[in-house]
Amino acid sequence: MQYGDGTPTVVDDRVLARVAALHDVVRTTGHSFTVTFTNNLNGQAGQTTIWLNPAIDLHAVYESEPDPIDHHELTELTALGLALGDVTL
Repeated sequence: MQYGDGTPTVVDDRVLARVAALHDVVRTTGHSFTVTFTNNLNGQAGQTTIWLNPAIDLHAVYESEPDPIDHHELTELTALGLALGDVTL
């Protein structure tokens, strides 16, 4: 995943699919919020928080075909982001 002009970050396909879906929501609604997720940067596990904003591009590259995201799950994640300003995956 590459967010904006930042350094590419290795993210699990399942998490990446949710970040990408939430980014689509942000782009269509005009709202912004943070998303925090576990990543594997340079072979070391860590945690990343990004500010999802409609003006910042997201480039997602999957290692395999990601599993479909349940509509109910995406609705819940979106509600959390809009209500609390943060989603933790």
